[in-house]
Amino acid sequence: MVAILLIDKLGRKPLLYISTIGMTICLFSLAFTLSVLGKGQFGVVMAILSVCGNVAFFSVGIGPVCWVLTSEIFPLRLRAQAVALGAVVSALSVAFVYTFVPETKGKSLEQIELLFQTEHDRKGGQVELGDVEHLVQKG
Repeated sequence: MVAILLIDKLGRKPLLYISTIGMTICLFSLAFTLSVLGKGQFGVVMAILSVCGNVAFFSVGIGPVCWVLTSEIFPLRLRAQAVALGAVVSALSVAFVYTFVPETKGKSLEQIELLFQTEHDRKGGQVELGDVEHLVQKG
């Protein structure tokens, strides 16, 4: 809602600046919080605020402005092809997720870490994705 009200008043580029700068600050804040402040109550509150801030800044700029810009920057004669190209990229992302992104629901952080380690990190060789999923199910 905020982006709808601001996109024509402020412009696309200022919203993108606000969004990306705000997200960057929030992500640096999250990194600082998790690495320096640790698990204390203040650290937990700061981490939650950083994540919420990141989502808020995304929602004001990058999220909605990208949709508006993509419909504006392509010439009318190429707009249909550009939208079709976007559908192809979406299909490729589905294939990527299906092939390479493991399910992490119900897994502990330690189990998730195992999913992204190579066998070399554990024993000194490569590991197949099926082997990692088997290890996680056993663990």
